[in-house]
Amino acid sequence: MKTRITMITALVLIVALLAVSVSFASQPRLFVSFPGGPGVGSTLMDTAAATVGFLNLAFADRINFTPEASAGGPDNITRVSLGEVEMASAMSADIHEAFRGIGFFEGNPLPNIRGVGFFTRAITHAVTLRGSGITSVEDFAGRRIGVGGHGSGAATLHERLFTSLGMWDQINPQFLSGADQAAAIRDGHIDVLMWSMGVPGALVMDIAASRDIELIDVVTPAKAAGFFDDFPALQTFTISSGSYRDVGYDVPAIANMVFWIANKDFCPDLLYELMEAVYSEEGLEHLQNTFAPLRDMREADGTQGFTIPLHVGAERFWRNRGIEIREEIRAID
Repeated sequence: MKTRITMITALVLIVALLAVSVSFASQPRLFVSFPGGPGVGSTLMDTAAATVGFLNLAFADRINFTPEASAGGPDNITRVSLGEVEMASAMSADIHEAFRGIGFFEGNPLPNIRGVGFFTRAITHAVTLRGSGITSVEDFAGRRIGVGGHGSGAATLHERLFTSLGMWDQINPQFLSGADQAAAIRDGHIDVLMWSMGVPGALVMDIAASRDIELIDVVTPAKAAGFFDDFPALQTFTISSGSYRDVGYDVPAIANMVFWIANKDFCPDLLYELMEAVYSEEGLEHLQNTFAPLRDMREADGTQGFTIPLHVGAERFWRNRGIEIREEIRAID
């Protein structure tokens, strides 16, 4: 009798285990798209690729994350707000305008984007070859200026800048990606490369390895024109002397913050879980080793610079980290 009861108990346990196995096996695998930028060398794309690489390791049994090339930040923001993708990387100035339907997004507000966290700063470099005769922004008039690909965050930023300076109709904008600009300036097809990246940026280091370069201060005239008053999501940064070969002086530069954004309807509990992984010591180490500028994520306040509401899951995460959430960015959903 005892043997029979033991066999029945064993059978019950086997059936229960099989039921659990089938239940887990039947769980649908989640697929999450994470657009970045127009290719390798784009801060947005390199950020997205590094983040997705780690998330795929951390959630290999449950979720497939896919980094997608895109036209750039404005395209990413549009797709996130429309629910075409779940999350993305994007630049602070574009996020600020898109949520409010102003500037480049005039009449087309994108209210469904929410803030998640700070990734890094994309520092605008204005690079010319030594001997070009260009020593200041005023010398850009009539010159071929690389401004970024059509529809990219770089192109919108530079159009904002030169419009504020009253120079957009005075320059000859070249809508080229960072890599294409690097080739063009070497070959004499453009006079100034303008691209945003970390410091030191591999793109500029590569040019400086074979050519003598100069960095141009765009911040001083921008401040005089009220540019930073008009675009509060932008900051200033100093490219230190010695960051690039034979550039022995500090250069003020524009800092466009790179943020992680998500659609407002993305599951709060899952987002919280993703953030716990990404902002863990293991996650930060992996991201920094993959894309060095992401060392900025170690700064304590991952909500700094946001001018839109946080996602519900993100607000809970940062509160639990002891961050005081500014009233203007508190979750509204």
